[in-house]
Amino acid sequence: MPRLFAERLRPDASGRSAVNSHDLRLEAPGSPGRRRFADSHASLGHVVSLLAAQAGNGPSIGLSEGCTRLGRQLLGHLAAEEEFLLPKFREANAHEAARLDAEHASIRELLGEIELDAAGGTLRPESMERLLGALTSHASHEKATFYPWAQDRYLGWVWARAARRLSAQGQVV
Repeated sequence: MPRLFAERLRPDASGRSAVNSHDLRLEAPGSPGRRRFADSHASLGHVVSLLAAQAGNGPSIGLSEGCTRLGRQLLGHLAAEEEFLLPKFREANAHEAARLDAEHASIRELLGEIELDAAGGTLRPESMERLLGALTSHASHEKATFYPWAQDRYLGWVWARAARRLSAQGQVV
C-alpha cells in the first residue's frame, strides 16, 4: 500500500524524509544546526575567559582587537537567534521570549561597556567575569527552554540558515 504524503514527510530514524533528504529533516539534538548554537555558547564563553585572563595582565592592543572580534561573534549569534528562531517563540511563549529578549539586551549592554573599556585601555577582568556569568546563565536558560521548543518545531533548513548566519558572522566553533 502506498504511503500517505504526511507519512512520506515524516523523517525516518536517520532524520531523512522520503520527499526531501535535507530541507524537511528535523534537527536531532546532536545535529549540526542545533549543535552549532550550543557549541557557539561554549566557544564564546571560552573566548570571554581568555580575554578576562588577558585583561588581568593590563591593557594591550590584542585585548582591544579580541574584544572587537568577540563583539562581532556574540552579536552575530544573538542576531541569528532573533532573526530565525525567536519570532515564533514570541508568539507561543511571550513571557519566556521576553525574558530571553531581556537577557540579549543585558548581554549587548555589557558587551558595549567592555568594548569601550577595551578601546580605552581600561578593561577590568571583573567586567569580563560579569559577561561570562551572563552568557553562562543565558546559555543554560536557552538550553532548558528555548532550544528544546525550537527543536520540536523548526525544520532542518531553519536551523541550517541560522547556523550559516553564525558562520557569516565569523563564529569559530
